[in-house]
Amino acid sequence: ARSLADEPSAPTSKILALGSDGSTRPWATGFNNPFAFASDGDTTVWVADNAPGTEPERLLRVTEGTVEVVAEWDETRVPAALAVLEDGRLAICYYATGELAIVDPTEPGDASGTTVADDCAYAVVQLPDGSLAYATETAVGFADLPT
Repeated sequence: ARSLADEPSAPTSKILALGSDGSTRPWATGFNNPFAFASDGDTTVWVADNAPGTEPERLLRVTEGTVEVVAEWDETRVPAALAVLEDGRLAICYYATGELAIVDPTEPGDASGTTVADDCAYAVVQLPDGSLAYATETAVGFADLPT
């Protein structure tokens, strides 16, 4: 698949933009396995980029044509879901560890953040009251944000 990454007509390792007529074009490239996405609603897309083998998993800030590595993980976390919170922080659900972490992307450190749950598996969303709902292996969990 990596050999297709540089092939303009192949969707491999790219985020595609969809035109109103159904056409596609590369919006950003250079990914291993872009798995979880969240948008700030403006021009930034946050991407959890899982990786094979010894490649690090990455948290990326993406704008059209620009991919910035915000954090990398050498240990396997398998980021499975992202949410951009009202205050600009990110909620990241790590499938391998079960952690639901709150990370400040302006000071991400190792992006381990503050853990607010230990059974997150598939999804996370901020609710109107500011709390989080997330998917475990078998149910919906809820967590409050740290102050």
